[in-house]
Amino acid sequence: MSLGEAREVCEDVHAYLQPDGSWCLRFGQDAARQAKAAGLAPLEAARALGEMAAYHGGQPLTCHA
Repeated sequence: MSLGEAREVCEDVHAYLQPDGSWCLRFGQDAARQAKAAGLAPLEAARALGEMAAYHGGQPLTCHA
């Protein structure tokens, strides 16, 4: 599987499978790069995750990549 693909995971149930390093892992790298460029320390940049959780109603963040 080089690019994402739909695959039957059990009878009549299909899932879209993405390879490792796809959009969610890339999102983290981009966010880290932007935080560093803005002069934020790693701990300051990590605190943004709390803001994201608050934005999503306090629910934990999930990544199914």
